[in-house]
Amino acid sequence: MRLYERLKNLERSRRFLDGDPIPYYFRVIRTKLFRKILIKRQFLSHSIASVNIETFCFCNRKCYFCFFHERFPKREQGIMAETTYRKIIDDLAKIKYCGRVSPHNFGEPLLDNRLPTLMEYTKQKLPNCFIYIATNGDFLTDDLFRELIDKGVDHFYITNYDDEEKDFLKVLSEECHVHVTLRDYKFIKKYDRAGKIYNLNLPFHGPCLRPSSQLVINWKGDVTLCCNDFYGKFVMGNVSNNNLLDIWANSNFKYYRNKLIKGQRSDISICHHCDNEGEIPW
Repeated sequence: MRLYERLKNLERSRRFLDGDPIPYYFRVIRTKLFRKILIKRQFLSHSIASVNIETFCFCNRKCYFCFFHERFPKREQGIMAETTYRKIIDDLAKIKYCGRVSPHNFGEPLLDNRLPTLMEYTKQKLPNCFIYIATNGDFLTDDLFRELIDKGVDHFYITNYDDEEKDFLKVLSEECHVHVTLRDYKFIKKYDRAGKIYNLNLPFHGPCLRPSSQLVINWKGDVTLCCNDFYGKFVMGNVSNNNLLDIWANSNFKYYRNKLIKGQRSDISICHHCDNEGEIPW
């Protein structure tokens, strides 16, 4: 029954996108099946399972459980240079990277009008990668959705931050389930990011595998320790001046990884009160 439901969702998504059957099925099966095989092999070699690239650091919302809320100091804001983005992708192409690529960290990615062009370049250089966009959906239109899928985006993870349902997003999640996950902000876990969102000051001693499996690059090209480092306090290097893989392998990064793998969060100020479980973000 589960297989039947998956096939039905696959065909419904194909029809919604008006895709030719054979190319569309080949693309989805390649993404769903072969990626799992490739990424596990790659993870054993290079440890990188996912890459967050913050191309655009602005957001139209000020959610209370986010650093963009008005109670937090503003950080330096800007837009990643396209040359910087292309260099990141080129560096990943050197190892034939096939993990997840997400054009965001903080901020709303769909505010970046260069996104279709950037995603097209990403898929050309990294044909086996999985492009995953987390968005609030406020700026998603039918035309933009179809264009981004056509340029190589594999999945949209949409969070509705309004109290009422949005008809368009509901239709997308029902008719194009293969490419869309829709969730309601009221039912998601709100983490005390770096212990700063709620200031609970509760020490967490579990191991964290995020810095051992995920690359996070802010709009300035700085590789930060993790996705919760909103202000870029822990910078491992800058991609404009160094090869991305050299940054990943440097001694400073290894020092923090070893601490966190052992669960020694109290030795790192940004990690001491962080309640993220620290699982590998596949």
